[in-house]
Amino acid sequence: MILIGIDPAFRVNGFGICSIDTQEKTVRFIRVKRFLEFISFAQNEMPIDRVKVTVENSNLQNITFDMRGNKNEIARKSRNVGANQAISQTVYDLCCDILGKKNVKEISPAQKGAKQPLSMLQAVCRRYNWSCDYTKIKQDDIDAFFIALKGMY
Repeated sequence: MILIGIDPAFRVNGFGICSIDTQEKTVRFIRVKRFLEFISFAQNEMPIDRVKVTVENSNLQNITFDMRGNKNEIARKSRNVGANQAISQTVYDLCCDILGKKNVKEISPAQKGAKQPLSMLQAVCRRYNWSCDYTKIKQDDIDAFFIALKGMY
């Protein structure tokens, strides 16, 4: 089984994608700069017959998280939230179209939970004896890893 976690964002280099191959015991992070690169990844690299995808879909939570700042800052933040809601819903829908709804799970930001540190990712990898290259890991990657784990349950 391959577990894929996707933490979409509407910004260049904003996608966090993690692939956990539970048979090969490997964890890898996929880099895409934009949504069009994600489409190519989804169509060409996700093994349809043995994959479970979990997507953080911020569209499941209809709130603006940070209302601090002046009127212009609040408006900008709201636009960013709306863009992220749209891209995460689109990613979820695309994955369902490609893989079938039974192979795709969506979770809200609240279900994803708090940010985890790299040390927690390393501890989980040790527990399951998964190999992982820990160099150049960003917070988006860590988030995608823990989103992928939600597909185990």
